[in-house]
Parts: sequence; C-alpha cells; structure tokens
Amino acid sequence: MGHRPRGGAILQPWLDAGRKPAKTVRLKLTYSFDVETLPTTESKLQLAIERPELYEITLNGQKVANKAKSHWVDPAIQTLPLKSSLLKEGLNQLTLECDYHELLPGLEAIYLLGVFGVKGARTMTALPAALDTGDWCPQGLPNYSGSVTYRVDLHFGKRRKDERVAVEFGKWAGALLGVRVNGGNLKRLGWAPYRVDITDDIKQGANTLELVVVFSRRNAFGPFYDYQPSPWWGGSEAFKHFQVCERHLVPGGLLEPPRLLRLALK
Repeated sequence: MGHRPRGGAILQPWLDAGRKPAKTVRLKLTYSFDVETLPTTESKLQLAIERPELYEITLNGQKVANKAKSHWVDPAIQTLPLKSSLLKEGLNQLTLECDYHELLPGLEAIYLLGVFGVKGARTMTALPAALDTGDWCPQGLPNYSGSVTYRVDLHFGKRRKDERVAVEFGKWAGALLGVRVNGGNLKRLGWAPYRVDITDDIKQGANTLELVVVFSRRNAFGPFYDYQPSPWWGGSEAFKHFQVCERHLVPGGLLEPPRLLRLALK
C-alpha cells in the first residue's frame, strides 16, 4: 500500500481516527479447522476478536453478527456468540472480510472459545471427561489458559494426636497451585516448598480433595515461535534472535501425582 512498516515509534491508529485513508484494499482472511465431534448447544461457542465491527464475518457461509456481547481476558478482545448448529463434521471455514487501510489497528490473533477439546493443531473434539497426571496439552487442552481442578476422593484413617497431615506436590506446570478439602477454603501455593497443611480440614473416613492448577496465558497468547522455554521478554526484536518455525507450547497440569503426608510432631 506504499506505507512504511509499523514499529514502536508509529502514531497509534486511534489518534488518527479523524483522518481519511489514502487507499484501501479489500481483505479476506480464511481460517480452516476440522470438527471431529460436534459441540452441544451448551458449549457456549464464542468468537473472540479485536474490533469485530470492522469485519464481515461468516462461518461456513452463514453470516455472524459482528456486534460484541462481552469480552475475554482483556476488554479489547471482544466476544461474539456463535451458534453450534453452524458447525459441521469435517472441514469448517471461518472468514473475515474488510476494507483494509493504514489507519486500522492491524491484524490480530482471533480465538474460538467454548466447551470442547482440541486435538493436534486444529481439530475440535469432545472435552476430555477426566485428566491423568502428566501434561494436559496432548490430553485435549493444548491451547487452554485457565485453571483446572483435579478432584480426588479418598478414605482417611484415624489420625494420631501427635501428627500433622499435608499435601505435597511433585512436578507440576502452571502459575499457581491451590488445595481445597471437603469444600472448604482454597489454600494457595505460589512458591516452593509446594506443601500445604490440611490437618484441620481432613476428617476420618471419606474426604474429597480438590487440587487446583492455575495456568498462565502462554499457550493462548504465546510467544509460540520462540525456542526459549521461559523468555524473559517478548517483542519483534526477540524473534530476530530466537525465532523457530515450529509452534511451541509449554506443559500444563500436575506432571506427577501429589503425595498425602502424615508427619509426626517433634
């Protein structure tokens, strides 16, 4: 279009809102994905996108209203409800069209949200009914960036007066841990040692432990094409030094089973 590449020193687009663009080009983006298991009507499908009002949106040829109903993670990422009936088994296509020009905010990632699982790079499946210990990415949650609660039912024997009871975590991947016993308060663990005392919460007989892993936004927002496991910064310059061609995710979840400890008081 004859304009200089954008960079950190450009005038932000919203400050140029009153100026008319010198030239526009018709832009069409097509996103293809496969559906192995159709989502139910309760799956609450949404399209998350910045500035949806700028686009004409269709899903498998059917028009999608571009008026936002809410937002996801950030107020700038607006959400549009999608009817699950618009999807079909096999190949699906989502298209965005607009008249593009230099005053628009630019092209950003978009997100398909809902209650479903993901297999491989772009196949929608059923949400996994349960998770094993180990990385949850290959278990159907490769792009997930929320929290997961592992529910464990156990029978606890009689406790001696001179002992304490604790849950100790081994290897795990995420941003924060939490433990709740029998529906009580959530006890949070933000740093090592990842051990929490539950003596006052556990009882003789049947108990329910809820082990919560709060994940980061890394597998939703990236950086994906940076070979550093834990990059200390992200930006256009970083990819000149660390860029790779394969999409990289980081593990999530309880990578090994936690332990229930009975500790004698000294």
